[in-house]
Amino acid sequence: MNQKLKVLAVDDDTVLLASLRRTLGDESIALFTLSNPYEVVDELKRRKIDVVLLDLRMPGRGGMDVLKDVKTLWPELPVLMLTGTGGIQDAVEALKAGADDFLEKPCAPHLLQAKLAEYSPQQRAVEALSGAELFPDLIGESPAMLNLKHLIRKIAVSEASILVHGETGVGKELVARSIHGLSLRMGKPFVAVDCASFSEQIIESELFGHCRGAFTGAERNRQGLFQVADGSSLFLDEIGEFPMELQAKLLRALQERQVRPVGSNTTIPVDIRLIAATNRNLEEEAEQGRFRSDLYFRLAAIEIEVPPLRERAEDIPLIVAHFLARQGGGSGCDAEALELLQNYPWPGNIRELENVLTRAVALAGGAQLGVRDLPAKLVKTTFVTDKISLALSEKETLETALAAATGNRKEAARILGLSEATLYRKLKKAGLSKVRD
Repeated sequence: MNQKLKVLAVDDDTVLLASLRRTLGDESIALFTLSNPYEVVDELKRRKIDVVLLDLRMPGRGGMDVLKDVKTLWPELPVLMLTGTGGIQDAVEALKAGADDFLEKPCAPHLLQAKLAEYSPQQRAVEALSGAELFPDLIGESPAMLNLKHLIRKIAVSEASILVHGETGVGKELVARSIHGLSLRMGKPFVAVDCASFSEQIIESELFGHCRGAFTGAERNRQGLFQVADGSSLFLDEIGEFPMELQAKLLRALQERQVRPVGSNTTIPVDIRLIAATNRNLEEEAEQGRFRSDLYFRLAAIEIEVPPLRERAEDIPLIVAHFLARQGGGSGCDAEALELLQNYPWPGNIRELENVLTRAVALAGGAQLGVRDLPAKLVKTTFVTDKISLALSEKETLETALAAATGNRKEAARILGLSEATLYRKLKKAGLSKVRD
């Protein structure tokens, strides 16, 4: 069970304190309030607090004086300053005096919750972990991947909905699982739904549940995945495929945080953090009337772009090593095969690479992976794209082209962009002339 974040809010405005108690008091936050700034030090001596919300301007004793006392006695205790008349100078002075952040009132509840979550015990534990421990399945140290991991760390503690963009096969679900694993809901099961795999008639029941007798075959009441994910994260993959006729019901469930099972007249409250993914441009789809714009805006409170594999080819050696270690892939991958893997454009991204490596491991039979174990289409595409690799000797290049052409001289000549006569002379010189036409 997650440890609650203990927050002390100090403000002379009792109406504001009451509002904070309504909006912040939940399963993740234990909120304590004071309207008298003179009682702060005694309260902190009496009770262990994780973070202080402190109003800047209060009658009698201002927030800056309280801040200085708190930081003198508890220098490591985070203090967030609040003010309804904020300005740059006030912020600068507060930060110089030791404040950890400066927020203007009124602050939207979800923004305040996200800011407080940065100081939660769970988040501090996350920050103490290394990158490999935080992202065991997001392999890569390229600038694009480092930026992605940094963004995931920043947004994971938020409760805002997230829309993950990316081509098919880039690992959008891995990104969603990483977000959940670093969130305040990390202790509960991650629930994933592929919206493209269900018909319109089935997906409504899958998400919202149904009552006995709601339709033919509904022999008993059944919970929907919104209820299964209650208190956790719900991942809707391929959200662009969600039926237009049901988008209004999905939007209502997200807005009202409750669902109505098929065939029922009553609603059921649910508490989920939604993460959706798509390979479509939903903003453009909404503009063309193929996706509800209000649902798009609800889903895309935070948007993430997952880079395609061709834009981070420098990560391929790490991905290959990780995959082979996981699969027990013999003696690794030789330099020529690895170069071909890095030069191929990977239209199917990580998913395609994993399929190629699975095949190669099976063919290698425990030996080091080589060009001979790679699919012909991969070798051909790489040669067409890059012509002849300067890193290979002429004989090695010829051998590789022949392997890609399964020994056919005419096809090998086409791959290399040579005439058959020129290819034959080169083969004869290299001692490789015994090939079929």
